[in-house]
Amino acid sequence: MKIMKVTLSNFISLSIKIGAISTLLVTILSLNGFSQINKGQWIIGGNAAFSYYKYYSTKTAAISLSPGSGYFFLNRLSGGLRLGYDARFNSYQSGGSSTESFISAVPFIRYYFLSNEHKMNFFVDGGFGYSWGKFKYAQSDFTYHSKIISFKMGPAIFLNEHTALEITLGYNHSIAGGFGDTLAINVLQIGVGLQVHIGKQKD
Repeated sequence: MKIMKVTLSNFISLSIKIGAISTLLVTILSLNGFSQINKGQWIIGGNAAFSYYKYYSTKTAAISLSPGSGYFFLNRLSGGLRLGYDARFNSYQSGGSSTESFISAVPFIRYYFLSNEHKMNFFVDGGFGYSWGKFKYAQSDFTYHSKIISFKMGPAIFLNEHTALEITLGYNHSIAGGFGDTLAINVLQIGVGLQVHIGKQKD
């Protein structure tokens, strides 16, 4: 499998383009309604992300899907559980390749910075959890588990009072068990997702 090299300058350029697209969407949108981010309401949705990183001499491309649900304990502050499925494709400098697939469960806390009158809001999201996966190389495979610390942030563009488009810049820190070492893997991710906010609108 051929993997495209992603440089820091390309990553920054892509982030700037995403920010410009977000601003354009906000300018175009003219729908009425407030966002549902008050105490007693729910958030249900998911996120898809792509990442590329190098670990020693191994180059890895990864795809991540993460549905989840949360409850607003306070205005603008929610907590919940995010499940995930990840697939990784590894390419080795010495030749050959391998694949990894795993599932994860990450409790999270999310905070929105602006009140519910705004059609565009900004949030920060952090969580800690575990993952269980399988590693396949040639004719062999084995299972392992990891501890995960995750952070992400970005704009939430409310298409109406119930639905928000999110564009996120995220960071994952994981330490895998079952290997010969315990070195951490640090990953930057750009993601896009939709969140549905439900519950009775409150003042």
